Amino acid sequence: MLSVARGLAARTGRLTACSGDRCVLGPAGRCQRAAALRTSAPRPAPLPPAVWLVLRPITKLAAVLFGRAYRKWWQALPKNKRAVFMASVRRNRRKIAAASALVGGLSLNYYYSHLQTTPVTGRTRFVAFTPEQIVKISQEGFEMMIEEHAMDTLPPDHGFYRTVVRVANRLLSANRDLAEMQRDWAVTVVADDAHVNAYAMECGNIVVFTGMLLMCDNDDQLGCVLGHEMAHTVLGHSGERLSKAHLLDLLMILPLAAIWAFLPNDGISVFAHWFFRQMVTLLGDLPHSRALETEADEVGLHLAARACFDVREASAFWAKMSMKKELAGEADVLDWLSTHPADASRREGIDQRIPELERVRALCRCHPMPERDPRAVVEEFRKMLLEQAAARRPHPKSVPLELPRAGSGG
Repeated sequence: MLSVARGLAARTGRLTACSGDRCVLGPAGRCQRAAALRTSAPRPAPLPPAVWLVLRPITKLAAVLFGRAYRKWWQALPKNKRAVFMASVRRNRRKIAAASALVGGLSLNYYYSHLQTTPVTGRTRFVAFTPEQIVKISQEGFEMMIEEHAMDTLPPDHGFYRTVVRVANRLLSANRDLAEMQRDWAVTVVADDAHVNAYAMECGNIVVFTGMLLMCDNDDQLGCVLGHEMAHTVLGHSGERLSKAHLLDLLMILPLAAIWAFLPNDGISVFAHWFFRQMVTLLGDLPHSRALETEADEVGLHLAARACFDVREASAFWAKMSMKKELAGEADVLDWLSTHPADASRREGIDQRIPELERVRALCRCHPMPERDPRAVVEEFRKMLLEQAAARRPHPKSVPLELPRAGSGG
């Protein structure tokens, strides 16, 4: 993989976020005062990722096997020996309680020692990996992506490539006072029109598929999209997601063991195991993922506003995404069943933040946004397309009502 990445080095552009004071260069070329963003230094939390990746499935399997073995042992145990075992448990209940308290205390200490403050937003969260470990993991992921799309990356002189670099540099220049922006950034554009996606990685790689570029009408929409993706990196969401999965796996050990130990047979245990996993996903994984997306929307819009992009274009972009699904006959996924907020929810959240973002743009001395609201333009276009679709829809043919003839029977 490394050789492939090196071979494509000439086709992957480098960007540099230069450090400096709080004055940033706006689109007019004059020095401007940037709106302040809070930062915080994460505390190290050593945990080798390779060890965790190996232990993650092993701990679940061990919990299942232990619980099942205990059930088999208990079911085969004579009643008199069951009574002896329960009597032994009662005699040693203080030791058992002390051991449980010790394990609980160590677990709480592990949890609280790995709490840190999220950059920019100041939210407290659990992170089990160091920034260096997350960068290494993301670099490996990038190399796998490069290997998969080795023949599809666009060269630096391509128009799409230059567009992404121009927009990304504008975001970096306007937010260079943010400590989390101080890294070596790289741009890779993948020629895949069917893939409407873009993401930024902890190692500094910004990957954009041409399907996303075709969905963006202008630099403002692309700036809002890249601002969102770079916000994920600034906020360290990759490490937080991995840490949340790690924490949930640890918390699931005892419930899984109990499911397989105390339910009467394997069939019921399998169903209970599946149901428990679905509830963890529905009540734990998905809400957390949606919260991170909403946080990235908020911070990304601030990054875009400081770069003097028209942040209303973010709402217009999601309106277009929703319209695309609507015209294709696809239903929008319910919020609580998705890793991302529904398009309508995202538009509503963005629209609520527009007044605040206008103040950020004013503080950064940006030019006023155009009078023509892009959200209204997209809505007018949507109505026109729906009217055209309704006009092309064939009307059901009317069937004449035949009255019975005079003298006919019946």
